[in-house]
Amino acid sequence: MMTVEKQSFQFRSESASGKVEVEGEVKGSFRIPGQDDMKLKAVLALLHSVDQGNFKKVNEVELFHELMEQIESTIDQMKRYDHFQGHRLESK
Repeated sequence: MMTVEKQSFQFRSESASGKVEVEGEVKGSFRIPGQDDMKLKAVLALLHSVDQGNFKKVNEVELFHELMEQIESTIDQMKRYDHFQGHRLESK
């Protein structure tokens, strides 16, 4: 049985040109190495805070769908490989 620890994880996403698009920090408990359970819980919390209606209000529904497709594609890739970033190994 693994002990539950509390820690924080800082993240940053940059555009292809190197411009920071988003950055933040996640704090919480984790049991999985690399804090991966805490990171996925943070992703879920952020997804639950998004409303498609806000995109409709400013006529940006296409952007909403593009971002949803990127999320779905990323999830599909994560499920397919044991290591998503860096060297990839086909999962068994």
